[in-house]
Amino acid sequence: MSNETAEKSGSVAKPRKSVLGAADAAKPDNLTISQSDNLTISSLPSRWDSREKGLIGPMKDQGEIDTCWAFATYETLETQMRRLGLGDWDFSEKNMANLHGLTQTETHLGNFDIASAYLLRWGGAVAETNDVYVADLNSWANYPSVPRNPPVHVQNVVWIPLRESASDNATLKAAIMEYGAVAVTMYGTKKLINPANGAYCYDGAEPVDHAVTVVGWDDEYPKENFLTTPAGDGAWIVKNTWGEDYGDRGYLYVSYFDTQFHRNTSMYGTVFLPATADQDYSAVYGYDRLGPVVCDLKGEGGPIGAIFRAAWHEELAAIGLYLCVAPLDYRFSVYTNVSEGAISPISGGILAHEQTGCLTNLGYSTIPLSVPIPLAPGERYSIVFENTSPCDRFFCICSQVVNYADDFTPIEDVTFYKDSGHGWRDSVGNYFSLIYYQGSYTGNICLKAYTRSTVPAKGGEPGETADGSRMCSFVATTNAELYAQSAQTFGAFANIVGDNSRSLWYSWMAGLDPSDPTDDFTVSLSFEDGAPSLSWSPDNIPQRKYTIYGKQSLADHAWLPIEKADVHTSPARFFKVQISTE
Repeated sequence: MSNETAEKSGSVAKPRKSVLGAADAAKPDNLTISQSDNLTISSLPSRWDSREKGLIGPMKDQGEIDTCWAFATYETLETQMRRLGLGDWDFSEKNMANLHGLTQTETHLGNFDIASAYLLRWGGAVAETNDVYVADLNSWANYPSVPRNPPVHVQNVVWIPLRESASDNATLKAAIMEYGAVAVTMYGTKKLINPANGAYCYDGAEPVDHAVTVVGWDDEYPKENFLTTPAGDGAWIVKNTWGEDYGDRGYLYVSYFDTQFHRNTSMYGTVFLPATADQDYSAVYGYDRLGPVVCDLKGEGGPIGAIFRAAWHEELAAIGLYLCVAPLDYRFSVYTNVSEGAISPISGGILAHEQTGCLTNLGYSTIPLSVPIPLAPGERYSIVFENTSPCDRFFCICSQVVNYADDFTPIEDVTFYKDSGHGWRDSVGNYFSLIYYQGSYTGNICLKAYTRSTVPAKGGEPGETADGSRMCSFVATTNAELYAQSAQTFGAFANIVGDNSRSLWYSWMAGLDPSDPTDDFTVSLSFEDGAPSLSWSPDNIPQRKYTIYGKQSLADHAWLPIEKADVHTSPARFFKVQISTE
């Protein structure tokens, strides 16, 4: 919501049908908020304020742009960074709002699912200093956002179920105690803010249109503080994004009796968790670049699977997926040497690993493998995930929804599900039946693979270098071919990071010395008339030597040098760029 508008303006996009509605019915009776702590709702205090714990950063102002969802997203992530002792970070809401990849609006509406898609494919989190927020939409064109390698990877997203009444507060309170901050939605209008103390209470039925971060509560907050007296005491302590001029220096105290605060919508409260040092990886593969569009599928809860192709020497270290029910007992298997043209995720494959466990959080979870699985360049491998709990719904798919993700084309023969009547079925072309919504959807199942490099990007093909040169590689495709070409090459939308921790997907921060912030430039991929073209920024650096190599497929053994001027017309789809000094 814009603080320049006297009334209100929507700043939360309509959520995807799946994650909104399906979540309520999937709510388990005994939700475990954390996978690590045994916090119980009976131990909740009458008051909590994460600001007093040093977990909450300075107040921010979204200005006239509908980016409240991005601010609320990053408030939870920045709080987690402080809570885990990982530093005092400020991430770029502007980069997320511009580059999330879904259908854009003029004012950059969004929601937590859009944020999840961007973060989980490692499009962010980008530091604020690399893409500074300008609180004036007319000025954004003068400061374009570009892809940046994120210094922080999001590996888990926790969904917090909605409140069902004014007294149904324990689950959200427990989450605030555990994580420090939770992103939630509400109906927002400045008319209801008591200017004397920031008290706020809405008692109507208008749909939620604003995202905020709840950082605490006070059971004894007086009901008399509100402009319209609610039925009882109690308020949530809420960090808003309208600057310090609204509320109590930017904070609101939202009544427990507010009819829309974290209620009457299917958009879960959300917490974004950073990867810890022992659970960060070199690459993420997945066909769900635009995140979950349809969730909570009706069916038998049979296994799901996905086939990937290793980009280079690496090892499978973890898998990731969204869960619509929790807790959930699972078993997953990894198959290597899966056949070309496979009609199932196990066709011709060799069982290399099996693992069982239980996931207790709704949302997106990353599961490390107990034993990493070595992968050779170009090797096809698969992940088969099976729900062993007595429930029949648990997975999400990434699909095409008009005016939401209408530029997405599902990829055939890469993700599968199994039912008793047909065996393994390609998820594209076989319609899923939804519990709560009319109509049919197809798409790729949201199942990711995380790998670690076993051979560094430095040196290697097309020749070892002793002069400190570095190599990067990526796949070139036209926009129209992006999804299909990715499937034919790396087998997924791979975001690969080399030994210098710089991204090799779409663009590469190709400085020779990653410890030197001035030694930083970008190799970018663009297209003219459907052909790939490489560009450099800055382009003319005297001490740089660029040598470009290409080949058409992984099966080609030789990397052939390509003159920069000829890249535009080259038939190559794989490129390696050697960068050195002279």
